[in-house]
Amino acid sequence: MNYLEPITLVDKFATRTPNEIAKTRGGSKLYRAALKLFRAGDEKADWPKAFSMMSEAASLGETLAIEGLACLFDYGVGTREDRREAFRLHKIAAEAGLPNAQFNLAMCYMDGTGTRKNRPHGVSLLRVLANAGTPPEAMHELAYALRYGCGVKRNLKSGFKWESAAASQGLVDAMYSVGVCLSRGEGVRQDKRAALEWFLKAAQKGHGEACFNVAYYYENGIGTDRNLTSAKKWYQRAVKHGDKDAAAALLRLGKPPKVAA
Repeated sequence: MNYLEPITLVDKFATRTPNEIAKTRGGSKLYRAALKLFRAGDEKADWPKAFSMMSEAASLGETLAIEGLACLFDYGVGTREDRREAFRLHKIAAEAGLPNAQFNLAMCYMDGTGTRKNRPHGVSLLRVLANAGTPPEAMHELAYALRYGCGVKRNLKSGFKWESAAASQGLVDAMYSVGVCLSRGEGVRQDKRAALEWFLKAAQKGHGEACFNVAYYYENGIGTDRNLTSAKKWYQRAVKHGDKDAAAALLRLGKPPKVAA
């Protein structure tokens, strides 16, 4: 099978004719209208109509609509689920230079979604995006591949580097992963205090596993002074994310967990 070469961010709009530009403007209006309907409309009544509008916008050459249509096929929203068609559309939008589409295309190759799995190629696409600095999800997924040897030789130091880069852009999953690396000494010198700081950053943004780790560190005085009040607080937040171990920890500490009705 022929695969795309690593994608560069190319602006193809400069070569369009006035008629093509006018069509794209019409597609842009339809795309925005479809998005508005998806966000505000009733699922059963309005999503098929919004899907139809997104399809028309895509046919007029609106790149965002092409990628939007791919995502709708991915999840079967307003239409039947069709991963092969989603892959085809991700590829078109990626070739047009849309970073989110390039990331989604890379993940299709990593996971074998809509196409044959080809992790080495997926990694090459992720690396191009990571080096370009966007989206941070590409850095995080590249870091994961490097940390666990998925489609590339395992390299813990490089994995930590890319997790840190994604975390610096505010990606919550990467913040948690940086904490994990620091707690284990994975690709970096072990530092429990710094690990707690990163777990706390992720927990404050609603990451459930990070909430549990923060609580555990406070309960056991890891990287900080022991603080059972803070431990109970963060275990309770982990419970809200469905963590059964956090509920057991609260019972062990004599504080029955509050479970939302």
